Amino acid sequence: MTRQEIETLTRRYMDAFMNGNVDDAAEYMARDAEGQFPGFDENGSYGFVTLFTGPEGYAQSIQNIHNSFPDFGGKIDELIVTENKAVIRYTVGGTFERDFLDLQATGKHFEYVAIDLVHFEDGKIVKTWTVWDELRGWQQAGVLPEWSLSYASGWEGLQ
Repeated sequence: MTRQEIETLTRRYMDAFMNGNVDDAAEYMARDAEGQFPGFDENGSYGFVTLFTGPEGYAQSIQNIHNSFPDFGGKIDELIVTENKAVIRYTVGGTFERDFLDLQATGKHFEYVAIDLVHFEDGKIVKTWTVWDELRGWQQAGVLPEWSLSYASGWEGLQ
């Protein structure tokens, strides 16, 4: 694949996420593609866990997001493309209007920054890793309590 082809497919992948356009996911996502996110596995160990598998799983996860956060959207802040990978830094947000997984809707708006690492093989996405500011996002959405940490005061003793 050329870098231009990878950039085009990456933008389609992000458009689906940000705007809910998942009808053509099978065109750019491999049948066995995996989406990895930080979380707890069935043994209670924290690390990357599989959130979705294949274009159908990707489409379902996007539909779930847009159902719970109907005004969900965002923008790409930076996109870096190599021979078989793309890295995307982006900002997204929405309003928590309907229950999501086992979380009750709060009606609050949130915004967060995230980074995706996307791997390509044979013209399709085969694996994604997403890291996002989960703490701040859920705090803004009203799921977790607000708290602050002063980095300046926390690091003073290390000087």
